[in-house]
Amino acid sequence: MTWIFLSIIIGGLVALLLTPLFIKFQKHKEIGERIRIDGPKTHSIKSGTPTMGGLIFVLSSIAAFTIVTLVKYYRHDIYSVEGIFVISILVLCSFIGFIDDYMALKMQRSLGLRGWVKIFLLILVCVYFILFSKYLLNISTNISIPFTSIKVELGNWYYALIVLIIISTTNAVN
Repeated sequence: MTWIFLSIIIGGLVALLLTPLFIKFQKHKEIGERIRIDGPKTHSIKSGTPTMGGLIFVLSSIAAFTIVTLVKYYRHDIYSVEGIFVISILVLCSFIGFIDDYMALKMQRSLGLRGWVKIFLLILVCVYFILFSKYLLNISTNISIPFTSIKVELGNWYYALIVLIIISTTNAVN
């Protein structure tokens, strides 16, 4: 568990250090949000706001996880398949967000991927999650209630809950 916290701390510090540099770079290159003409007038203040900040978060998370995993492997000769699986979900969801932002920047308008395309791609990621976790990792479908010893067996409803979490959180940060 301390390896996870170490990875989180390293990734957070790297992101904290690189984000201001990334924002300066984007402002210097005039890379930023385009506001739709038919949108509310109050949104015009957001014009030019730096975009693709998730790139820093994802790259720093991957770098931190890789460093910590390599150190753990060389010191203890173990690694986490589950951790690699979680990073793969992060990369896949981030790639969808990157495509969305890149299309919006490339087309010089506020629209990237269509909503149904994003949902379809996220459903593919969720299918990958379900198949990998159910058949390769044999992940338990128990949910523990915090601060109690109660465990609830959800069965296949566990996967429906995970799909809801993946799709809603990736759209919430959009």
